[in-house]
Amino acid sequence: MLYTIPRHYQIIADEFKPLIRSIQTAFVHRPVPSGEAYADIGDLMDSIGSRASETLATLPSVVESLSKILSLPEEEVGIKQIKDSMGQVAAVVEQLIGMFHKLWKRPFPSQFANGQSLASAMLERPLRDLLGLFEAVVEAAEDPDAAVVKYGNKRIEFNLTLSIDEEAAAFIEWKQDVEMRARSMHQYQLRKEKDGSFAELLLAFLLGVWIGHDR
Repeated sequence: MLYTIPRHYQIIADEFKPLIRSIQTAFVHRPVPSGEAYADIGDLMDSIGSRASETLATLPSVVESLSKILSLPEEEVGIKQIKDSMGQVAAVVEQLIGMFHKLWKRPFPSQFANGQSLASAMLERPLRDLLGLFEAVVEAAEDPDAAVVKYGNKRIEFNLTLSIDEEAAAFIEWKQDVEMRARSMHQYQLRKEKDGSFAELLLAFLLGVWIGHDR
């Protein structure tokens, strides 16, 4: 082995392993919708969208904290410092998984069924991005020589770019199509959200702008 990693790199990588398993398990054991359909998916998506944007808003400071720890010399990093930062990461993962599973706990009304997977994709994307980041750090810690060859850098880079542009665009397109058909049929109508739809709330955070919508 040509390269070795500092002790705190290995500790952080070890802390990521249960989070990797948690995310993988969340995808594999996603709830199968059962029972009575959600009566008001507007309320459901408002609630989840607001909570998700609040949860994701904490990620930059969490990532920055871990990046600083990784950049410090080994002798300046304490176990408590690592545990505190990892506790924040674990909380974000746990909250995202909870919202993801809540979305799938019960079915959407049959006329809106296609929207469930589209809404879910916007929660899955941050989880998959986090999973990829955690796996890359573990990979670098377990085989630093291969990581240097692969990434061309002796230092573990802890960078995360959050983007749900494609997923949100697909959901908004579906929502607009449903509303258009509802108006033409005078039969079904999605409730007009008071403060922004699920997709728009998440995009407002991830894009840093507020996306308006018809009221």
